[in-house]
Amino acid sequence: MRISRYRGASLKEALARVKAELGPEAVLLSSRTLSPKEAKPGQKVELTVALDEKFPDGPGGGSLEEKLCLNQIREDLSHIRGLLAATAAKEFIPQLVRSNSSLRLFFERLLAAGVEARLALELIESLMPRLPARPGVELVHQELSRVLSQALVVAAPEAGKPIRWALVGPTGTGKTTTLAKLAARFALSQGRSVGLISVDNYRLAATEQLSAYGRLMGLEVKVAYNRDEVRQALQALREREVVLVDTAGRSPNHLLNMNELKMLLGDAAGLEKWLVLPATSKDRDLAAATRRFMEVGLSGLIFTKLDETDRYGDLINQVLRFRLPVAYLSSGQRVPEDLVPATRERLLRLVLDGQAPPKERADDKTEG
Repeated sequence: MRISRYRGASLKEALARVKAELGPEAVLLSSRTLSPKEAKPGQKVELTVALDEKFPDGPGGGSLEEKLCLNQIREDLSHIRGLLAATAAKEFIPQLVRSNSSLRLFFERLLAAGVEARLALELIESLMPRLPARPGVELVHQELSRVLSQALVVAAPEAGKPIRWALVGPTGTGKTTTLAKLAARFALSQGRSVGLISVDNYRLAATEQLSAYGRLMGLEVKVAYNRDEVRQALQALREREVVLVDTAGRSPNHLLNMNELKMLLGDAAGLEKWLVLPATSKDRDLAAATRRFMEVGLSGLIFTKLDETDRYGDLINQVLRFRLPVAYLSSGQRVPEDLVPATRERLLRLVLDGQAPPKERADDKTEG
């Protein structure tokens, strides 16, 4: 492990030295402003960085424990680079927008919402060729909304086609409650025939909870304990217009759990996997979960617990990074009122205005 210190007149200068000498794999340990007694001419900040030059890399080498450790280190590096980008962006943005207060306003609004600095910069930079030298706030808002609308893809699961969805995700994201909301929406509000399958055999009383929802709504509930039983349950419910599968929460850091999930669901014909992510989780954890669950073949995302925070950029980061569509937004415990279809307008309000989606009215229109 090599630990080094770099000084410079600015954070930008010190970072440039780190990058030039150690490359992008260097890990920032700390940063500080030098006191007048410590600083030499041309020095204001000091960075302490580390570089492990001996850690095994590549898919072939290392034990399972080493690979798990390496995966965690890579996640840490990604997180640290994001923090560096956020810090550096505050220094770069005045140069980027010069004296343009409108661009600065929306860049800072994106950062405040939790959008990763690199993604926020890309969005702001993409606007500049389309704008006059000194655009007003309304024009920037209009152009940013247009760019985000193109990037924030939404799903349209209510177009009448058959639905075969398995809800997957880490523990505590609200999968079972979300599944109940979806079932009520399709069965009670739309009059579609719905069947439920529980393969959550880890959480205490999970099957009983789903069965209770099924009894309340008059829906058939199947329980499956292995891959063959999942396929048998899907076959038994083949006449249903909608089949929803509740799965156990899986830690994205446990390879065995993820492999088991792939074994259960991987080759079930026509079964889509939708990742349920809570608004209360950190960007780093959301990104790690999304990246790992993509191994099971994700169709898209469902966001939950929007009522428990007012910072939604961490969710939007996943849409921008992984280009996955969003199907639904959930903001409460009521079934099914606290679930609404995702629309581009609702996603825009999350990131630009910090507004959770309103409760759906009977005349609510959905957007494809």
